[in-house]
Amino acid sequence: MSFDFVADFSISDFSAEMVSIAKTKMPQANLIQHDFSLGIPQSLNDKKFNFIISTYAIHHLTDEGKISFISSLLELLEKDGILLIGDVSFKTRKNLEQCRQDSGEDWDNGEHYFVFDEIADKLRDTCSLQYHQLSYCAGVLEIGNPMLKGYLIPHPPLLVQGVGTGTEIPQTRAAYEQIGAEIAEYHPDVMVIISPHSVMYTDYFHISPNKSASGNFAPFGCPQVKFHVAYDSELTAKIAEFAEAGGIRAGFLGEKDKSLDHGVMVPLNFIKCDNIVRIGLSGFSFIEHYRFGMCIRQAIDALGRKAIIIASGDMSHKLGGSYGFSEYGVEHDKYVRESIEQSDVRRIFNIDPIVAENAAECGLRSIMILCGAFDGLNVHSSVLHYEAPFGVGYLTASFTADGETDSLLPLIITDKNSKLQAVRDSEDSYVKLARTNVENYVKTGKTITLSTDLPAELLNNQAGVFVSIKKTGNLRGCIGTIAPTCENIAAEIIQNGVSACSKDSRFDPISPDELDDLTYSVDVLNAPEPIDNTSQLDVNKYGVIVTSEYKRGLLLPNLDGVDTIDEQLSIAMQKGGIAPNENYSLERFEVVRHK
Repeated sequence: MSFDFVADFSISDFSAEMVSIAKTKMPQANLIQHDFSLGIPQSLNDKKFNFIISTYAIHHLTDEGKISFISSLLELLEKDGILLIGDVSFKTRKNLEQCRQDSGEDWDNGEHYFVFDEIADKLRDTCSLQYHQLSYCAGVLEIGNPMLKGYLIPHPPLLVQGVGTGTEIPQTRAAYEQIGAEIAEYHPDVMVIISPHSVMYTDYFHISPNKSASGNFAPFGCPQVKFHVAYDSELTAKIAEFAEAGGIRAGFLGEKDKSLDHGVMVPLNFIKCDNIVRIGLSGFSFIEHYRFGMCIRQAIDALGRKAIIIASGDMSHKLGGSYGFSEYGVEHDKYVRESIEQSDVRRIFNIDPIVAENAAECGLRSIMILCGAFDGLNVHSSVLHYEAPFGVGYLTASFTADGETDSLLPLIITDKNSKLQAVRDSEDSYVKLARTNVENYVKTGKTITLSTDLPAELLNNQAGVFVSIKKTGNLRGCIGTIAPTCENIAAEIIQNGVSACSKDSRFDPISPDELDDLTYSVDVLNAPEPIDNTSQLDVNKYGVIVTSEYKRGLLLPNLDGVDTIDEQLSIAMQKGGIAPNENYSLERFEVVRHK
């Protein structure tokens, strides 16, 4: 039997006799007699292959030799090429030892059968890996170029020579240099950089348009350090296309200043790539950021790009520096770091939203987009370094994938819904009334009818009431009355709930598709009392009212992120439009909070 080929075949074997037999059957093939323990045949070094197949051969090499040989073969693969290695092999060391025991004297101690888990640990950062166990003692190792590589990196301008001296934050600098070297070796077609300091809207993901952009570090006193980059316009258009198809608002609108921001330029100081895509964050939920990351990956795959994704962002800014200190900051950074060390994307999404809100971070949503780009892949992430020298957390980490798996999105959504349902189940009559009224008003434009089944204190008492609405831990609306304006507390809740969802000038009116992401609290105010000075305030016990002639500002007590009387007073004055040099009077009040 002979074989006719419609492809270019090269075949190598140690045995001259085998090569001679093969020539009679495959006269058109490029046949080479060669001992592969000496490396790749010289004549193949300039070739690229779609498939490279090894059968029952690699067990002659030690594990160290296998790693070296596989790395050499990867250099010969096309971008989407596949290396298939079939041999006596095992998923785990335990499987191998069991087979050795069962085989008794038939076991060949002179061969080096490979264990996938051990090989994978040494190859995972350089390629994608999948293992298929075909029998008790044999399997196929499927290897390709990395499906995707990603990094989480901070962006302190001090890392840039000229802004800093070149010696600050040495461990973070070393991690950056390691990442730069890895990316240089990877030779990406494009680098997608997600920056919290690019253009940002509450309801829109901004993708930087145009063919190129420039920037410098003039805002940090170093205008001579400049960068100019080309944008991958085809990829940006494809990302916007997939986002639109997925019902995600994203595109090129609203860029007033196209200059590169430091969230992009600090990475560019260490990482060289001819083409980039710059993407900003939004006020959307974590899940929407994840879904947008999925769109980015779809676009990359559709165009066949070899891509690097950079999530630019710092961890908490409240670790004892100029932004102050908060235990929330410590908890946030520890939680994110542990999740990445465990390669547990799902766990990242379960971070307490109160912790995330009060950590003063600028990296979490970048991470969500990065993780979304890896959806459906078997992700391996590792922390390269973490430090917080100036009260700001700097975390560097790498993300790789070594095979396909099920999408995490359904589980992430299930987790979110379960947590939200637990909140709904714990609502008291005050909060349930606020929520059902807001939901009805947003859907129909009408308030609900008061039920006579409500508790007596809601129907018989009067008080000022504030209704607060949060979305994924962030304030979405808050309106209230200092003194009663309605016939009872229930009517006050209904009135102020409508105002909070539709008339808070700081936010757009709430839309129906947001309702499943909202949580509510209701504060019932006791009558305010005048005080002489701030020594009579307590941020956890008392709210404050600041009055200057016709202007008045109010802040509720016991708010996350408001830790001092000075902060409480300053925010209340800002809300009332009262300048620090104006004369004003103070009142304090207590509340009963329902949440």
